[in-house]
Order: sequence, then C-alpha cells, then structure tokens
Amino acid sequence: MKLIREKSPAKCILGILALLALLPGSVLAQGSIFGLVHNADLSVPPDGTVEFIGFLRNTDNEIRIQSCIGAGYEIGFWYDDFQNYGDEAVGIQYRYYFFNRMNNQAALLSDNIPNNSYERQDVTLAPTDFPAPAQGLAGIKLGDESVRLDWIPEDGVTWHVYRRTGSSGGSFLRVDNPSGNRSDPGLDQPFYVDNNVDFGGCYSYTLVTESTFGDYSPASAIVEVNLASCCQGQVGDVNGLHGDEPTIGDIALLIDYLFINFTEPPCLAEADVNQSGGLNPERANISIVDIAILIDHLFINFVPLPLCTDAG
Repeated sequence: MKLIREKSPAKCILGILALLALLPGSVLAQGSIFGLVHNADLSVPPDGTVEFIGFLRNTDNEIRIQSCIGAGYEIGFWYDDFQNYGDEAVGIQYRYYFFNRMNNQAALLSDNIPNNSYERQDVTLAPTDFPAPAQGLAGIKLGDESVRLDWIPEDGVTWHVYRRTGSSGGSFLRVDNPSGNRSDPGLDQPFYVDNNVDFGGCYSYTLVTESTFGDYSPASAIVEVNLASCCQGQVGDVNGLHGDEPTIGDIALLIDYLFINFTEPPCLAEADVNQSGGLNPERANISIVDIAILIDHLFINFVPLPLCTDAG
C-alpha cells in the first residue's frame, strides 16, 4: 500500500524556497508542486475559493482535488504532491484545472513531472465559461454489494463518477470508465449503480461535470456510503439508546412504527429481530412477530436474541 504524503500548509512553502538554494541537484527527485494563484486582476483569491482537479498522462482514471490529503489552497498558494498519485514518474504529463466559482474564472496548467523535489508553477486565472458542479449528489446501498448514486439532472452536460475508500483521504478513481479515457464524456443520465464494492466497506464519491465543449467543472460535494450493517452485537436495540441490551422502550418504538406514528427506527436491522430480511432488511420485514420475540426475550422465556451477524 502506497504511503500518502501529507504536506505542511502553504505558509511553510516560502521557507522551503529558501532551503532549496542550499540543496545540490543530485538530491532532488519528483515531489511537491505548488505556486501562487492570482485572479485576472492579479488579486489573490481568499482561502476556500480556489478548487482544482489534477491527473496524469491525460487520463482521468485517478484524480486529485484540493481536499485530498497533501493538497490544498491556503494564503494564496496551491499545492499538491506527485508522489500521492498511484503511478507518478519523471517525464509524464500532468494537468491541473483550476476554478474560482466566486468570479467564474479558471485556468489550465499542463506540463511534465520534473526531476526535482519542489516544482513551482504559478497560476493566473481568467474569465472562463465552465459547467457548474453536480448538485444534490446522494448515495444509498442496494443490498450488500451495490451502491446507487443519484443527483439533480441538467441538460447539455455529462458526468464522470469517481470513488475512493471512505477513510483514505487520497485520490479518487474513476468508476464509470476505469481506464480514464477522456474521449468518453461520461454518463448522460443523472444516476449510477456501482456494483464493484464490498459489503462492510465505506466509500466516498464525487462527480465532475463535462460540457459539450469538453470543459470540466470543479468536483461536486463528496458523499459517503457505508455498506456495513448498522446492527451491532445482538439484534433488538430498536431505538439505538441502550447498546446491546433491548428494553421496553424498544418494544414501544416498534409498536409506534408499525401502528401509530410510523416513525422509522434508526436501524432496521436492529428492528428486524427475527432477521427475516437478512443483513439489509426493508420496512416489509418488520412485523408484529418482531415485537412478540422482544416481549418473550424480556418478560417470558428469556430466549437469547440472535447476533446481527447471524443474518448473513
């Protein structure tokens, strides 16, 4: 597994520049890239206004954005690290798209990875028409090993879909076209079903919108989908308040859910006491039988409840 390098904030970069003058060329290797960012009028964009997307070899099979570990924009400087890509090497092409949505300005930076430790590339934005990022991105799990993403439709654009493991904080990998072939404009419908996930995994997704002219948007908001079951230990903690031990409050919530206010419990897998719906039950799997089992467990025969993992 490749180590993700996390750099210091941009305020350290000026000190780095001073140190570089003392280093012989023989110790340098491909590493960080950074630079100043200016608007078209040479003003400095405030923190939080500059977004970017970067990828290598003119393919977007792997992208990095400003919120990835080791990347960012602070106090007028943008920064990233080539070594946080999965397949970086000296001499291959890199491309970064920069955006300032506050003034509709953007820029493209393209060059080859140099054989040095710190590459400075200043960027000046210019007024540009670029598509807006996708809005309303939401994800749900479908069964044990599928995720469905939906977002707000928009005419005249397509979408690229990217994913990373939820806890990584690193690069995103394109899943609608894993080769990253940029001649493929992506999806023309506002949904995607990802069948290449594992039960128990946690995944983060983002979208990039592409216009009919081939222009890219900033990355959308990131959505996280957790395929692990919300059920922990044994079943029956319907209200989620008492850890692994059901109480009369759980029975009351089930009665309310089925017959009174129909308020859905926080975890259906805990409410599906007889596990009729497996690891991912639906509303139809919750019934009066589940209430009866809880009553029996708490007040009559004290029969132990099944473990959540027994549903698998």
